[in-house]
Amino acid sequence: MKNENNKYKVLVLPFVFIYVWLLFKTAWVSDDAYITFRSIENFIHGYGLVHNIGERVQTFTHPLWFFVLSGANFLVQQLTTVWAQMYYVSVGISMILSIATILVLVFYVARSSRGAILSLIVLISSKAFVDYSTSGLENSLTHFLFIAYLSVYLWDAESDDKKMILLASIAGLGTLNRLDSLLLFAPPLIHFFWQTENKVKTFVLVVVGFLPVIVWEIFSVFYYGSLVPNTAYAKLNTGIKTLTLLQQGLYYYANSLTLDAVTLSVVAGVIVYVVIKGSSRHILVGTSIVFYLLYILYIGGDFMSGRFFSTPLLAAAALLSLPSYKNKKRYYALIMIIAVLSLLTPTSPLRSPAGYGGPDFRKYIDEQGVADERAVYFHHLGLFNPHRTVDLPGSRFAGHNWIYEGEKTVEVVSVKTLGIVGYQAGPNKHVIDHNALADPLMARLPLVDENQWRVGHYRHAIPQGYLETLSSGQNMIMDDGVADYYDKLSFIVRGNLYNWRRLVEIIKFNFGAYDDLIESYLPPENS
Repeated sequence: MKNENNKYKVLVLPFVFIYVWLLFKTAWVSDDAYITFRSIENFIHGYGLVHNIGERVQTFTHPLWFFVLSGANFLVQQLTTVWAQMYYVSVGISMILSIATILVLVFYVARSSRGAILSLIVLISSKAFVDYSTSGLENSLTHFLFIAYLSVYLWDAESDDKKMILLASIAGLGTLNRLDSLLLFAPPLIHFFWQTENKVKTFVLVVVGFLPVIVWEIFSVFYYGSLVPNTAYAKLNTGIKTLTLLQQGLYYYANSLTLDAVTLSVVAGVIVYVVIKGSSRHILVGTSIVFYLLYILYIGGDFMSGRFFSTPLLAAAALLSLPSYKNKKRYYALIMIIAVLSLLTPTSPLRSPAGYGGPDFRKYIDEQGVADERAVYFHHLGLFNPHRTVDLPGSRFAGHNWIYEGEKTVEVVSVKTLGIVGYQAGPNKHVIDHNALADPLMARLPLVDENQWRVGHYRHAIPQGYLETLSSGQNMIMDDGVADYYDKLSFIVRGNLYNWRRLVEIIKFNFGAYDDLIESYLPPENS
């Protein structure tokens, strides 16, 4: 865009303003974000990177986002009491990152004003992208890091050390933000690596770029006893057949096409285009999209409609911004197609009414368990929803405090969903959920019923005597194998960090030394 700076700015700014308007209009925070918020409260108040005080369990899946929010919340809480709550801080940071994403796209990635405008039209028409420009989840940070990555990768300059370290550093941060996003960063990075002459030097640069991830994983094993968060055990340790998950993944795609016709249609169209006419770099970005889409299918999608499609859509929009579009008829035909798809979709962000969502959240969840998540929670957690009649959860000016009293008797609270309910329980209650997101033992036990589940919500067994164990601190689990397993697991998540025997147990656990203790466990009928 160096050759048409002034004209470019004038043409693109109205579309940037439309996006900013939509950003404020649709801003919200999801229930799942409050799972992270609880750990942040514990961390910034000095109780550790934990969900329940005294038990080292990682319930957040986005370490970089966790630390960004932690730092911001700590600073804000030192400066003010009115706005010092997780809700406003997360919304504010998400908005800043989302606007920065758009600006990088149109001013550093796009090669023409027409390309920039087309890419913006795609993004403001996409429910997935607009919905997850906020939400309190890590999407906005992933968006920003990935568009920054593409702005570097698509430079005209050939391979050099500066470009390599930039690519590796951004990819490392993106992976630290969400581990599975490595699939998006990897193909271009690998391609760039193989183009370099000095492979050893380039490999060292890649390792340097990924140092934050390496350091985190070392810390994670030492602190939590695991390379992956507890949620990975809860959601992957299910026993559900791969074919069943693939079928659920197809449902996830179908749901997106129903609620958000623009997103997957554009992604599919762009993939076809780059295969036919794209350069090698464009094809590599398209390969990243395909890898990630296959991964989404493999894991069965998600229960949040469109959430996993927002970054692939951003990548597709970036590729759309590159051509010059000299053929005006084709260009305006593309705009018309996108406009028609958006206008024909009732849930399009351009059509969503001010009173979007409502108290009857069940109607926004389809038969396969996939939800229009913003509609489910916007009634209570929308920033500018005029129908909101309750205080935002965790409001500091509503008397919220986060002080651990250190009582010996622990009140154990078992909840169906972990988010807001768990956050509002405060630091003096030990909160576990049926889906085992916050409990290390339950996450490793089988499901109550492998035939009864909702994607992303897998109900794990609660062993007899386990609630009493958590409350009293004494092992009262009735199943001998599970009781023995818990003793060893408890030593890892509750024992002295610097005890060398604990490090030995961590190694044994990660290599499955004690798996046989729970392999034959059958959940009780009333679990």
